Amino acid sequence: MEGMSEAVKTQASPKKKGAKGLVVLVIVALIIAAVGGFLYYQYYNSDAQKTAREQKEVENVIKGVSKIMMLPSTTSPAIVRIDDPATLASQQAFFSTAEQGDYLILFLDVAKAVIYSQKNNIISNFGVIQNQPAAAGEAVGTDEVPAIEEEEAPEAETAQ
Repeated sequence: MEGMSEAVKTQASPKKKGAKGLVVLVIVALIIAAVGGFLYYQYYNSDAQKTAREQKEVENVIKGVSKIMMLPSTTSPAIVRIDDPATLASQQAFFSTAEQGDYLILFLDVAKAVIYSQKNNIISNFGVIQNQPAAAGEAVGTDEVPAIEEEEAPEAETAQ
């Protein structure tokens, strides 16, 4: 019987070694995954990557709008994502049709403004930017929304 118990002991020993090796392997894999995740996070949030994503977003917005309407080609527009349309609508009626996530596109050289919904692929409003001189003592370049006057949509010409 003693011989049998020794055989059982020697068989149990490799299982323990295998379990320890598996635990070590899992720990090493977790460490590699954590380091890889950290490095990816650092790369994804780098200034160069943020700039590249923002540029791609601008290109996509311009591409979408240019399929719907003819855009001024003199300069590149200023594009701002609308995050709080209710506040903007309370300041100016121009923003009454805006939804969260829409884009305000400002063509400053031709004084035109467009609200574009990328989600719905529509122009929800467009208008003329009115230049308002700063009052005495008022800071220029603040975060105030420029005054925008809505334009009437041009009527389609009918063929006769």
